[in-house]
Amino acid sequence: MTRARTACLTATLAAACGSEGLPPAELAAVCESEDPVRVLALEPGEVLVGPTLAVGEVLSGSTLTVGGRTIFPISRHEPPDSESGAPQLSFAAVWSTGPCGESPVKLGPDIRDPFTRLTWPGLLFAYSEAGDKLYVVDPLGEAPLHVLFADVGQRVGWTDAGLLSTRPIDEHTDALYLHPWPADPRSEAATPVLLLEGVPHVAVPAYPSPLNVIEPVAGGLLVRTDVGDLVRVSLPDGEVSLVQAGVWDFAASGDGRWIVWQDIKPIETEVEDVLAGEVYLRDTSDDSDTFLAEAALVASWQMFGAGIDLMRLKIGASYEAPERVYSLGTLTSVDLPAGTTLLRVLADGRWLLAGQDGYAVYDPASGAMVDLNTDLTSVVWHDDEGLEVLDAMPCCLTAEARFDQGPLWFVRYNGVRTLLAEQASRYIMRLADGRHLTTLDLGNAGLGQLVVVGPDAQTATHIDDHVFLGPRPSLVHDGAVLYSVDDGERSGVWLARPAE
Repeated sequence: MTRARTACLTATLAAACGSEGLPPAELAAVCESEDPVRVLALEPGEVLVGPTLAVGEVLSGSTLTVGGRTIFPISRHEPPDSESGAPQLSFAAVWSTGPCGESPVKLGPDIRDPFTRLTWPGLLFAYSEAGDKLYVVDPLGEAPLHVLFADVGQRVGWTDAGLLSTRPIDEHTDALYLHPWPADPRSEAATPVLLLEGVPHVAVPAYPSPLNVIEPVAGGLLVRTDVGDLVRVSLPDGEVSLVQAGVWDFAASGDGRWIVWQDIKPIETEVEDVLAGEVYLRDTSDDSDTFLAEAALVASWQMFGAGIDLMRLKIGASYEAPERVYSLGTLTSVDLPAGTTLLRVLADGRWLLAGQDGYAVYDPASGAMVDLNTDLTSVVWHDDEGLEVLDAMPCCLTAEARFDQGPLWFVRYNGVRTLLAEQASRYIMRLADGRHLTTLDLGNAGLGQLVVVGPDAQTATHIDDHVFLGPRPSLVHDGAVLYSVDDGERSGVWLARPAE
């Protein structure tokens, strides 16, 4: 059952009588309360920034027990400087509580960036502050940290077999290592295994990166060596086989069947510092190559991300080059309108395109295109039905624009617009019933009031004030949201469930 909260009856809820005078939101019970519940108290200036984690099986001493814990990565924040326009964040601590805030424990010391892996559900991992160790962490804070991987080096990615890292050989090349999962990561440590030497230095983060070096695929890795050999490394046994010699750049589909590779021999191009060459598509089911174009793969990104059987390629040597979309099944292709890129394949077969002038829907069969008249930086969500568009200054042309707010519209792919909210910010969350949570009146510290909007777009109700940026879905309470408050003695992570 739900009920409307009575506004301004207690000190805790006094913030509901804010400057906007919005009525209090109707909330459903969570943690045996129909008011917001603080599940973690924090010091002023500390906020929830990273994603929360839910760990169902936890390590207690030397035994594995069942009991839910919620993990909160916490950072300190300060108002933005004049250049970045964003709150300045620095890591503070990792906390663990029960589902409703029971038994809070600060985990560590010397841990940050907590995460879980599907390979070992129920285990909590975190890196050391220096990033050179990977720990298995007891979410109850009772058992000492267990060092799973030591002397990690430069982390470059994960596979089902374990963690990938590199260590320098000289100023140009690295050695690639696999840190394999031991039989029991709760009590054993991993020994790094050398996979390959002569690997070019890998840029981390990988985007923007001048050339591709390592790409995980099903069953292993594709690696381009410093002499231009593209090799496949099987995991976990580490067997290396040559795929193609003389490769300048490459990309691959997730299943590893399709490999786009660029010949190491350059062709003449007017674009400085970008070498174009002959580009081929390898079908590894029969090891056949098909010539595609003269282009520079460095200009293309997420080539296989738009559709299962589609591949994108910039036909040229610059990011502004026209894009061609290939069907992998037939190798037929469609050239997109100038200045656009394929973003999404819609359920009806049409394509959602993005370009410098905004979004459009394109029919590859007829060539018909519907301009949706939306700025690129104003779209906050898209699905098979349409776009959610914030009518505010494009983010982030000025330092203040990231905190701007305005009307929120739903733009269907036929161009018809429906008002979703009279006011919203970019820090927004869509509820299952179509309503939205958003943070309004954000100051330069990223603090504002958390409100519920909808479903008629005219109704906005108030949950809390001094909320940092936006809400996050609760992983332990279905239909509830977590949000972070920075407000003196009220500072902390709070939980509320908007009533349906």
